[in-house]
Amino acid sequence: MAANVGEGFAEFNVFRCPECYVYQIPPLDSAAGHRAQAWDVDHWLKEVAVRVVTKGDHCSVKLEDKGSGELFAEALLPDD
Repeated sequence: MAANVGEGFAEFNVFRCPECYVYQIPPLDSAAGHRAQAWDVDHWLKEVAVRVVTKGDHCSVKLEDKGSGELFAEALLPDD
């Protein structure tokens, strides 16, 4: 979690998915919007594990490198 968020509290896993894929969204090619079926599902940007964690009153979604466990991305969820 970001610095000082939930400081002094233990971090708990609420959800874990050991295999997930992050895709680069391709440029928009029509006014119809993005269509997932147009993407090459075998060509992902990163293979990650997903964890939803709580620490104190705060919650975040973490994407971690599947091999090394290194943090790839994190999104803090709003408190409201």
